[in-house]
Amino acid sequence: MTILEFNDKINTILCKGQGLKSILFDLESSKIISNMVPYSVFLENNFFLFEYIGSDDRSVVRGVCCVVVIRNVSVNLLFKEIKKPLYDEYIIIFTNKIGERVLEELADNDRFGVVKEVYEIYMDVFYQDVGMYTVMPVKYGGDCIERCVDGIYSFLVHLNVKPSIRVIEGRETVKIIGETLKRRFGGEEYKNGGELVIVDRGCDMITPLLYNWRYQGMIYEHLEYKDGLVQFKDKFISVFDDSFFIKNRFLDINSVGENIKRQVKEVEKNKKIKNNEDVCNLEEKSKIVEIAENHLLIYNYLAKECLENKELSELELNIIKNNKITIKEISNICNNKCVNFRKRIKILLIYLIKNDFDFLRNSYQDNLFSSKVVQMFPEFIQIIKRFGEKYIYGDCSDKNGIIKTKKYLPVFLNEYDVKLDYVPGFYTFLESVIKKNLKEKYFPYILKSTKEYKYTIIYFNGGLTYEEYRIFNEFCNKNTKLGNKMFLLCDKIIGYNDIFINII
Repeated sequence: MTILEFNDKINTILCKGQGLKSILFDLESSKIISNMVPYSVFLENNFFLFEYIGSDDRSVVRGVCCVVVIRNVSVNLLFKEIKKPLYDEYIIIFTNKIGERVLEELADNDRFGVVKEVYEIYMDVFYQDVGMYTVMPVKYGGDCIERCVDGIYSFLVHLNVKPSIRVIEGRETVKIIGETLKRRFGGEEYKNGGELVIVDRGCDMITPLLYNWRYQGMIYEHLEYKDGLVQFKDKFISVFDDSFFIKNRFLDINSVGENIKRQVKEVEKNKKIKNNEDVCNLEEKSKIVEIAENHLLIYNYLAKECLENKELSELELNIIKNNKITIKEISNICNNKCVNFRKRIKILLIYLIKNDFDFLRNSYQDNLFSSKVVQMFPEFIQIIKRFGEKYIYGDCSDKNGIIKTKKYLPVFLNEYDVKLDYVPGFYTFLESVIKKNLKEKYFPYILKSTKEYKYTIIYFNGGLTYEEYRIFNEFCNKNTKLGNKMFLLCDKIIGYNDIFINII
């Protein structure tokens, strides 16, 4: 696995120190690095011991250089380590900017002179897929805004860019993020120009509620999938270096099924060792067999989910497509106790977002009874209210509770299957960004750069879906002749299960 954006930083970590080496992480830096560098690569570069800073079960190791890779929030653990060193020498690598005061305290605590070198490498984000990074760990208990700013800032400095900063109008959190970034940059100047556009999940709450029919999105919805690892029962499958996954992750589930059949046939054909050349390639062939078996397991599981969700998915999409789905049809589904409770809520929420302006306008208020549709489903009112407060109204500065970017609505292609026709409004938004026709009324500037844009960075606050990532990837591939390179950052990946965890 090669993360081109961070090759130089990865090499900095791998090449520091002489002879046998140990490496110390904190909980976040461990995940940052493991998402980008396989364990085997560390072994190839003379690292033999991997430990967490601050853990109690460590012992003295002499004659070994220790490379410490930590976030700036772990400096107190570092000071404690240096006061009572377990290694002869330390090379300290911070994943983000540190202040002069930290360096002074580090020097004060280094009574034995064991700290040999200190670096800032600006690698404070979590790789998820090509061109896409999250800025927060999966579980985070600290200040979310500060962590988001840390991640975005480190990524921008890594690119050596001080960008124009634009935020979607009407959301307080993204405005705070933008203004904090502006202060963080201060009067510093950087080589490259670029544009950072900060958008909010509230501008499209339909997409994360829908069933996804592409392979990567389905894996996320129906299995445990985070940081490149898929958990299937008690088995963990890494897909970062999985050739089949990389080729098929954006395909619909039927196409994936056909490709798995071909892969399995190819494996069966090559199972017999025919000559010495085959013996030499046995390890590679074993890996191909393992990949085929893994994806056959995953596919068979997802295929069962497809059968259960097909009709409901088509109903959801026809609601959005304005195919005259009546409130009576919605009522029949929502009152049918044989249908899973979450699935009934999901249908109702999609209908309300698409059709009921009273719901959108009043979802944050103490009562929702101005919406005639909501009155029909009293058992769901508290859940609908929580959904409205968290995702529709949220921290909206406009008391109507709606982000006014109506033109970034989803569209439908003219394909044979409505489940594959849906294109999120994110695609239209990306076109506006590239064509430089984002309206300042909807995306005001917090900071303006006078330099020519070399990079465009989109930060999606409130969670990004894998369907939107697929759209982003497709957009970049179609626009390879763009003068600037695009990256996608977000605070987290989101799907309908994540939403229900917060509202039920």
